[in-house]
Amino acid sequence: MTRLRAALRRAGRACAGIALAGATAWLVVRWGALAPPDPRAALLERFAVTRVLDRQGRVLQALTAEGHARHRPLRLPDVSPHLLWATIAAEDQRFWQHPGVDGRAVLRALGQNLRQGRVVSGASTITQQVCKWIAPRDRSIAAKLREAGAAVGVEGALTKPEILELYLEFAPYGGLHRGAEQAARAWLGKPAADLSLAEAAWLAVLPRSPARLDPGRDPAAALPAQRRLVERMWALGWIDAEQRRTALAQPIRIAPDATRLRAPHLVESMASTLGPAVSGRPVAIRTPIDGVLQREVESIARRHVEALRDRGVGNAAVVVLDNDTAEVRALVGSVQYGDAAHGGANNGAVALRQPGSALKPFVYARAFESALSPASVLPDLPAHYRTAQGVWTPGNYGGRFRGPVRARVALASSLNLPAVALTDQVGVPSVLRDLQAAGLDSLRANPTHYGLGLALGDGEVRLLDLTAAYAVFVRGGLWRPPVVWTSVLHRDGAVTAIDRGAARRVYSAPTAWQIADVLSDSEARAPAFGRGGPLELPFWALAKTGTSKGFRDNWAFGATLRWTVGVWVGNFDGAPMRQVSGATGAAPILRDVLLNLHPDRRSAPPDRPAGLQAARVCALSGLGATAACGPGVVQWLRPDQHPPQCDWHQHRDGRAVTVLPAQYRVWATEASVADRPQDEPARGPGAALAIDSPMEGARLVVDPAVDRAAQQLGLRARAADGRWRLRWQVDQRVIAEAAPANAPVLWPIVAGLHEAQLQALDGAGRVAATASVRFEVVEPRRLSRR
Repeated sequence: MTRLRAALRRAGRACAGIALAGATAWLVVRWGALAPPDPRAALLERFAVTRVLDRQGRVLQALTAEGHARHRPLRLPDVSPHLLWATIAAEDQRFWQHPGVDGRAVLRALGQNLRQGRVVSGASTITQQVCKWIAPRDRSIAAKLREAGAAVGVEGALTKPEILELYLEFAPYGGLHRGAEQAARAWLGKPAADLSLAEAAWLAVLPRSPARLDPGRDPAAALPAQRRLVERMWALGWIDAEQRRTALAQPIRIAPDATRLRAPHLVESMASTLGPAVSGRPVAIRTPIDGVLQREVESIARRHVEALRDRGVGNAAVVVLDNDTAEVRALVGSVQYGDAAHGGANNGAVALRQPGSALKPFVYARAFESALSPASVLPDLPAHYRTAQGVWTPGNYGGRFRGPVRARVALASSLNLPAVALTDQVGVPSVLRDLQAAGLDSLRANPTHYGLGLALGDGEVRLLDLTAAYAVFVRGGLWRPPVVWTSVLHRDGAVTAIDRGAARRVYSAPTAWQIADVLSDSEARAPAFGRGGPLELPFWALAKTGTSKGFRDNWAFGATLRWTVGVWVGNFDGAPMRQVSGATGAAPILRDVLLNLHPDRRSAPPDRPAGLQAARVCALSGLGATAACGPGVVQWLRPDQHPPQCDWHQHRDGRAVTVLPAQYRVWATEASVADRPQDEPARGPGAALAIDSPMEGARLVVDPAVDRAAQQLGLRARAADGRWRLRWQVDQRVIAEAAPANAPVLWPIVAGLHEAQLQALDGAGRVAATASVRFEVVEPRRLSRR
């Protein structure tokens, strides 16, 4: 019986061999012609690489039809023998014997799959895999037969070493790396010729499952398969015991920069703007990115974000613009592209976010285009504005009111109330037109949609666009679109250069210079930011910050004659940060980037345009300084901006007095300003007592950007008799007893409908007059647009 079984087995193998030989012949006749005449050319066409270059010609990324991918040419003599044999052991042990299809492997896989009742083993040869890359097909039986036929045809056209070379040049090794040379340099930091046996075995197992074993996701994922492969090579007799022991003991060290793409967000942003210029998969696209600067800016942003993680900061984005050419020299969309937990693949440079106070300079620029100037005085006083949703009462960051403030100080210190008052004066439509002319095309809604809140950041903009808009102030009022690519080299040798477009004037040169001068004034910034902060640089630079509602976004912009830099800090999911403002989040990044751009710590201010003349103005009134004003301050103004002489400082009865305009009377009382004007009777028809704040019917919105415990409503009244004492109540609860007339009382806000009641008590404690108003405090979610 034993001899009979052996004979039957031999007969079976013979029959199988004859059948496989016949099948192979049939495949050659039926589908062998499917093999391309030049497989390498077909693979190069399939994986045609478009190299994205920085301005020095260094490769940032290589794009294929698959998207972001990297590939390097390879020749077999330049590959470690360890990798050759490890690849054959991992993929196709009978590579040197079979004609393109391994019949034994087919029978083995068929038997294993039948026994398991599912597909547990494949039989594709190295040649078949090469054919699959040339012409991808579905997983049907007919497709497999065509693939096998093409493999037999390739075997007839190429030698075995040529086929192995194709496999090693185009195999996928995880992380979008194509080819062993590219993978060895990317993952292990060395050429394929220098791989040890352990490294070669580790690399050889990756093509079997490049996504699951991707070292960029888990460097240890491929180690079990690598150890099994080393054991298999030893069992096959391809390595000796000492080589086995050494390979199993050697650790695999991933190169430090293996998982980092170069400027990935810039490449994506560029690809979306190229359009027809990249048809036909060009050879190269040149960008204006400085590869060295890009890495330095990435490092700066990453370091600062890591330091703020415990305060809810997830990410940052940075744009560096060359003012002369409008070319983007660095673009960081997030601090780590592969950080899925913090949305690293999102591009913060082009994401739409609320800019907070970062739009204020454009409001002031529009005002300076008229007769207003940095010397003009604006009211930093409580104000109420009627909107379609109710009465809007904006407030300052920190809750202070400074009374009369020169526009220079109001802008540099980023005061809210003067900016809103100025927007009301020049008109929302004109400010919106300027913003659109400066490239902020995301602000497409009509002016009533934004309202006066536009001055405080209502609306959404892109960091890239706003950075380009800030360059207007150091470019003499001219806007140019930011340049993210400069030329395209096509496969026929033709070159397509970018159409940079014509510069567009947004503001006059004097206005642009005045804004830049204000934003570079550390002394004017000091009332709000103090001295010595991150915005105060050791060379000339303008700087401005912004913080959106609820600390969801913060921004910082800076510019010198050569560079404009924009920074955004926040979370892509909109989660609020914990008390991180533009001054504490984005500004430190801005500072370090500007310091990096100016290693010699030298930066000259812009040349002052012709037509601006020095004028000494009163530091309080902004009017022409007189002897009574003290030394005053010097401002550079156009002839039509020169103010009349100051009449706030006067001499009466041999002494100097300050006579403020009536609108500052209440503020002067609160602030105890010396020599303030005498009390005036309460305004209104016959009103002996009137409540100024809140207004009747006011609808006040809780500010999500300020801690709720710190938000208080100032209750203010006008009394006909300054000797009266006031009793304030809200909802029948006494808030203040015997408060001085014309002095404010603070009430901690509570959401809901309320009534404020006021009683004026004379010297005998009798009620001399009463007043009341009804108002509402609402949560921000109840108002879609203020």
